[in-house]
Amino acid sequence: MIQKEIGERIKSKRDARGFSQPQLAIKSGVHKSVISQYEKGAVKDPSVIILNKLANPLRVSGSWLCFGSGIDHSKDDELLTDYFKKCKVLPTKEKRFILEVLKRVVALNNVSNAINQVNADEAQDYSMS
Repeated sequence: MIQKEIGERIKSKRDARGFSQPQLAIKSGVHKSVISQYEKGAVKDPSVIILNKLANPLRVSGSWLCFGSGIDHSKDDELLTDYFKKCKVLPTKEKRFILEVLKRVVALNNVSNAINQVNADEAQDYSMS
């Protein structure tokens, strides 16, 4: 049954990333009760929008969550290590370019994380009132 398989894939990737359902809810913007329903296989018509929202923090594609095929980004750290090794032999000019790009990516990620934290704090404040 496809709903059960989707739920198993979500749960296995969530566990592998070390997220609780509430943590995944914050990172994805999908309510934790919806995540619970998906993991139980109780969702009759899986939403592409929901699966794509869950896919990003789980480091997989929405297609992988839905069908078990597509991109699984769980090996990205290993790939980064390999590429960093390959970058060491590049000329200085190319190394500097790569460093500038990485600095910008990290800065954007820091801004994104700060925004997510503010949103999570606001959601927690809202739920307490």
